[in-house]
Amino acid sequence: MEKVIEILDAFGRILVKIRIREIKEIPEEKNFSNQEEMMTEAQKRYLFRLLAEQGIEGEAAYEHLKKLFKVDSLKEITKTEASEKISQILKELKEGES
Repeated sequence: MEKVIEILDAFGRILVKIRIREIKEIPEEKNFSNQEEMMTEAQKRYLFRLLAEQGIEGEAAYEHLKKLFKVDSLKEITKTEASEKISQILKELKEGES
């Protein structure tokens, strides 16, 4: 839809003509109020510490976590996912002690 606004002088002559076009915005797919928070630094440090206890350190630990979470970057991991994996790793470590 297009609207036209004209500003006329005292004699009816057009001084300014403004065309306004309505652009319908496409709503964003992501609703930020529902978007889950990403893994905290504390969770990341704890995951690295748990791996270090298993002898996996440095770059190997980083690659291990990317493979474990099936991500290209650790920045893609949510708090919930990190929490679930931490619980899983702790459970596996506890079962390994038995």
